[in-house]
Amino acid sequence: MAESGGRRTPEWARHKYEVERLGFREIARLGGCSFSTVQALLVEAGATPRPRGTRIGVLGRREEMQAMRDKGATNRQIGERFGVTASSVFAALKRHARTRQAG
Repeated sequence: MAESGGRRTPEWARHKYEVERLGFREIARLGGCSFSTVQALLVEAGATPRPRGTRIGVLGRREEMQAMRDKGATNRQIGERFGVTASSVFAALKRHARTRQAG
């Protein structure tokens, strides 16, 4: 996706949010901008917001998180990748481990 004059475009932000399923914090980090700038870009792009409180990094990507953990990534590093806290990663992986053992 293209940049415009050193600034990320609304289309770039929308792609990161809807296609790559990144959170606002991760998009802001990648784009070198603030959380509110990402929010404004997504509004301008007409992006469809995910339901409030639904963190795709925690809810939908536990297996990817576990794979990163198995390769030696810390909970903090994983959290930064998915835009969540290290404690959220810990809780998600703990729940994931229980479901893998039970199944």
